[in-house]
Amino acid sequence: MAQWRKVVVSGSSAVLSGLTLDTQLAVDQGGTGATTLTDGGVLLGSGTGAVTATAVLADGEMLVGDGTTDPSLESGATLRTSIGVGTADNVEFANTTVDTLTNDSTVAASHLTGSFTGSFTGDGSNLTGVAQDIDLLNAYGAATLNQTEDKFLLSDNGTEKSITFSNLEDSVFANVKGDAAIAAGGSLTIAAGAVENSMLANSTISGVSLGSNLNSLSITANGGIEMTSYNGSAGVSDLALDIDGMIDIGAGLVDADLFIVDDGADGTNRKTVASRIPTYLNDHANLTSLTSLTAVGTIGTGTWQGEVVADTFVANDLTISNGTVNNSVIGGSSAAAGTFTSLTVNNDLSVNNDLSVAGNLDVTGTVTTINSTNLAVADKFAIFASGSATDTDGGIVVQNSALAGYALGYDSGVDRWAFDANLVGTATDLTPDAYVGVVQFGTAEPDTQTPTPTYGGTTNGIGTIYVDTDDSTIWIYA
Repeated sequence: MAQWRKVVVSGSSAVLSGLTLDTQLAVDQGGTGATTLTDGGVLLGSGTGAVTATAVLADGEMLVGDGTTDPSLESGATLRTSIGVGTADNVEFANTTVDTLTNDSTVAASHLTGSFTGSFTGDGSNLTGVAQDIDLLNAYGAATLNQTEDKFLLSDNGTEKSITFSNLEDSVFANVKGDAAIAAGGSLTIAAGAVENSMLANSTISGVSLGSNLNSLSITANGGIEMTSYNGSAGVSDLALDIDGMIDIGAGLVDADLFIVDDGADGTNRKTVASRIPTYLNDHANLTSLTSLTAVGTIGTGTWQGEVVADTFVANDLTISNGTVNNSVIGGSSAAAGTFTSLTVNNDLSVNNDLSVAGNLDVTGTVTTINSTNLAVADKFAIFASGSATDTDGGIVVQNSALAGYALGYDSGVDRWAFDANLVGTATDLTPDAYVGVVQFGTAEPDTQTPTPTYGGTTNGIGTIYVDTDDSTIWIYA
């Protein structure tokens, strides 16, 4: 498998996968100075001398130092004396803080006396002298209670339980009686027939009383619709559309604008979009003239508005099909031969003198041949394989035989630039016989197998050179 390998040059340090020495590597050279070390032992330093190892520690043994010589292995009473907890098996601690104290025996066999701070975990069934003082608790502070997360302490026939605020609400809602009912969760339902007209007699909207009549309800402001009277039971009467009362659109019409149409002149009003109007006008039998028309699409043969196409004014695009247009203007206001904004020629076009194209020149044929001595291109970059949506081969060929030669191109199969010593000019793929060498540089650390070769990646980037600018080391991907 290819990987970054360091090139050892003068002044650089070697990176090797393995090293065999004839003798032990000394401590001052980065070694241990030892031939073997005890498996499971603790390593002890000795200055520049060889590293030594203790024996394997037995169960209950610890390394204890004396501040001068090597530490020793101790256990039992000797160890307890050294670490200052006494010699007896029952260890005593004075003024001790314990984060979590767990009881391994029954409560009756435990003996904890004195004063305690902190908290106890459990059901507290055998604790005495404990009481809840609500006045010592912090104030709740929030404006509202959470439906499920805030809870109350409840004595359920002598047994303490917790209930949520939602439970308390539902109990209150269940006691609501009369013309309204509140379901669990707070939904209010007013009984059918519970609200009578007399209850609305003194209520008004814009000064109009509600109840048995709704009078003089006006919607004319900017909308153009006016309702003079509605008695609450009969059909709507005196409803009229006042177009003069509406706000002007203030902009040109667009396809999505709507019109009201009397469909078939039978009194049925429907809507239609403005985009249907051009369709209606197109090829209409009664459409004989468009006096304000300044632009047309394609003109074939014949006449337009009584004028021969040969000497007429065409405002925009013109398509010529096997004919001649003389002394005509496209995009101008007066006749001048050869003035075109857009010209389509369906057959061959020959230009006998110089041709200057001020805009873009698009060639969509299969082969473009330029028979000139020298080709001068002002563009700094040229695009080959134009229009490709995915990686593809491409490049340039210097001819040395019939339609073939030396090629420099891009091999999309391996994502690298390559050479082909004999490529036919009509080929669509490279067959490389060599690849272009690439030099990358940066501050990455190739000994950690980064970075990835830019061309070819980890699979096909073989031969890529990388220079670490931090330490001037040179690496090759091989």
